[in-house]
Amino acid sequence: MSAGSRPDAAGDPPAGHLSFDERRRAISVSESGAVWLASLAESDAAGTSGRSAAALPVAVQALLSRLADSDDRAARLIAADADGRPVELAAERAVRLDPEQSEEIAAGYSVRVSRASLDASALTGAQWAVAEAVARGLSDREIAEALQVSAATVHEHVAALHDLLGTSTRPRLVAELAGARPWRQLSDT
Repeated sequence: MSAGSRPDAAGDPPAGHLSFDERRRAISVSESGAVWLASLAESDAAGTSGRSAAALPVAVQALLSRLADSDDRAARLIAADADGRPVELAAERAVRLDPEQSEEIAAGYSVRVSRASLDASALTGAQWAVAEAVARGLSDREIAEALQVSAATVHEHVAALHDLLGTSTRPRLVAELAGARPWRQLSDT
């Protein structure tokens, strides 16, 4: 996957890693980090015309600013990629050897970028029940019968899942749910 390609549901790149100095200037970006940054930059509506290729997406800038302006050791935010799918950015304060200053220790930030997993608090109990059934591959009719609700209700819950996960087809929705597997953790409790 080239640095200019975008992640997709079937083949998200591995988590990307970004390193910044204390002034929040990028000092290193992993190959997968570049892919994630390109995905975020394409979805970045603020001032994308005329930006240099090295410009950071607003989500990354906001996360670093939030961390720099606080006493927190770490910060996290969920952004959306160009397809509206959730992307998690997790930053933490870091120290590194600064080769420009004779290997002195310098402060900075480390950022991890990856596909955000489905958050349990984002769904109602009924939506979780439908999500579990969808992930098992059941049809709307089968789900309606099993949960003793109307097919229209199941359809509404499936539409809400599509909106939440940024999917538009049943196979992609199933892949997203199966990949995150949050419903298994809930089912086992």
